[in-house]
Amino acid sequence: MQDLLFFYANLTKGTFIMLKLKPVIAATILLAMSFSLCSCKKANATQPSITGPFLSMYDYPAIEDGETVTLEGYVQDKELLWNKTESESSCSFYIQTDVGAAYVYDANISPETYDAMTEGVLVRVQGTKTTWSGLPEITNALVEVVGGSPYSAPYLEIKSDEIPSSYLNARVTATGKVTKLDSGNIIEYGYNNQGGRGDNISFLVTLSDGNKTVSVPCEVDTHLVASTSAVYASAESITAGNVIAVNGVLSVRGDAYFIRVTDISVS
Repeated sequence: MQDLLFFYANLTKGTFIMLKLKPVIAATILLAMSFSLCSCKKANATQPSITGPFLSMYDYPAIEDGETVTLEGYVQDKELLWNKTESESSCSFYIQTDVGAAYVYDANISPETYDAMTEGVLVRVQGTKTTWSGLPEITNALVEVVGGSPYSAPYLEIKSDEIPSSYLNARVTATGKVTKLDSGNIIEYGYNNQGGRGDNISFLVTLSDGNKTVSVPCEVDTHLVASTSAVYASAESITAGNVIAVNGVLSVRGDAYFIRVTDISVS
């Protein structure tokens, strides 16, 4: 029986090999390859859709830690994509609705999903409710981009030191004068000024609620705002007495609220 010329594709290396085989052997190889391709399709299948019921964003902070929660909300701000390995990447981000907000921490997502998570896009999230240093968050999350009409959450204004807990993880704004930190510095790099340019920047904005002055700690976090950005440069240029407006996301460490800054306007 006449031999057959048979092309074998090495998919893992992207190469092709020409073999001269008997028909029976060639048929056996073709059958094996068909099973292999089916296995690849199963391995590369997308994750199943996240279905409801969806918990209200208002209610989720009260859920006990360790419980699985399913939320639906609109992406407002996202941190930079972190490449864990050559094949794994992750991102932390904020979602919000008109009744509350949530911080999704270190979710495994692809670069394609990250790019699709534009401001205002609707996503579904399913993960574990946890609390870290007083901050409610979602960990070990599955993320599904839904799309639809975008929603941009309003910035909630901070006017005093009586900040509602519902503001946590939500977009906030504050306007006041830049004042010195306890150390006497206008800005500090890193923790207790132990860093340098390219590290996080901390500063204070002091405002008056009519009865007293309130100092609101602010932080330009390089996970959220790149050190090469105009926002970072603005933070470096502020001086004591500058009147500035900051936009950002309200966060907490222990019982101390602070703003993770996403925008600065200096007047």
